[in-house]
Amino acid sequence: MCGERSPHRHPQQHSPSEEALQRVKSQLTSDFNLSYNNLTSLNTNLAYGSWLGDPLFFEKEIKVQLPTITATDIQEVAKTLLTPAERVTLYYNPQ
Repeated sequence: MCGERSPHRHPQQHSPSEEALQRVKSQLTSDFNLSYNNLTSLNTNLAYGSWLGDPLFFEKEIKVQLPTITATDIQEVAKTLLTPAERVTLYYNPQ
């Protein structure tokens, strides 16, 4: 396999589909809501939010900011963070 091109699409060239974006948003919202069932997670969110200046920081992010994120927003962030210079491709050949 070494030397073959990766079958994965480059993130700078393709936006996530609306369906994929909605799945991720739903999963993040679900994970956040489930974190309220875990006292350690709840305390961590409140403490870190307090450190940022608002104990409800994460709740506001999930309920207010998350729904406004678009596929274009994700693509722009990917262009900034996922540059070819920072990318590492690992090929694994089980033998």
